[in-house]
Amino acid sequence: MNGPLEPQPRDMRFEFVADASEYWCGGDAFRTRFFDAFSTILPIAEQFFVQAVRDCERDIGDPALAEQVRRFVLQEAAHGREHRRYNKRLRALGYDLDAMDRSQRRVLDRLLGLKRKTIPLAVVVAAEHLTAILCAAILRGELIEGATPEMLALWRWHSVEEIEHKAVAIDVYAAFGGEPNLRRIMMAYMVAVLSIRMTARMTEMLSRDGRLFDHTTWISGAHFLFGSKGLLAVMRREFYAFFRADFHPWQIDNSDLVREWQKEQQHESSQSREESHWQGVPAD
Repeated sequence: MNGPLEPQPRDMRFEFVADASEYWCGGDAFRTRFFDAFSTILPIAEQFFVQAVRDCERDIGDPALAEQVRRFVLQEAAHGREHRRYNKRLRALGYDLDAMDRSQRRVLDRLLGLKRKTIPLAVVVAAEHLTAILCAAILRGELIEGATPEMLALWRWHSVEEIEHKAVAIDVYAAFGGEPNLRRIMMAYMVAVLSIRMTARMTEMLSRDGRLFDHTTWISGAHFLFGSKGLLAVMRREFYAFFRADFHPWQIDNSDLVREWQKEQQHESSQSREESHWQGVPAD
């Protein structure tokens, strides 16, 4: 086993093309709008994750775990910033995200207002597991094949950091005496709510695109969701692991995916420095 990893906050910034109407994920309308819809959910969700963990932070007696929380917060803050910029581009094209954002914020604010702080924390634990297993699939090159370089870079960076901090929420939950049954219930809740919200946002987008009743869009969608290498197939085994009483995210060791990305970044950085050096050398 190579994991667990230390979360490493990175101040990454991405340039988003002005025209978000292009189907950047291999020219596929369904897959593009799936990831676009997921992005629209993330800024408010990540604010909720941070607040739910911070509400328990002051009572964490373990300095090492407190440091993990600090890094978790920094990573999620960077994710929220970049996805707000991503979503600004979508809004500029006329996608009506504001009403859905208000609904999402109302529900999450109610959860944060509960006296029993392990309830919102259990929601975070469930959401972080769903995100981590989706992100592992992205880093393996599944689901997002054919993406444009900039969008692929964004989702891969986000995926790496989600895997790095995938155990922080559950470690805080355990420190507060969180029970397996509560997190199981909250996982069922998360799957239901996320399915409803993703469907609503994708319907809005595909309708505006004029692709809602295009049979090719739904053939592609069925393959993406239910195919032998589709979303449900690649996430199934790791999803069910969550329901074990002794579950911990690092029982699923995918640290190799993070290290592979780190090597790629080092190689690209080295190439960039080399190109900069030679550009500065005068021609004979």
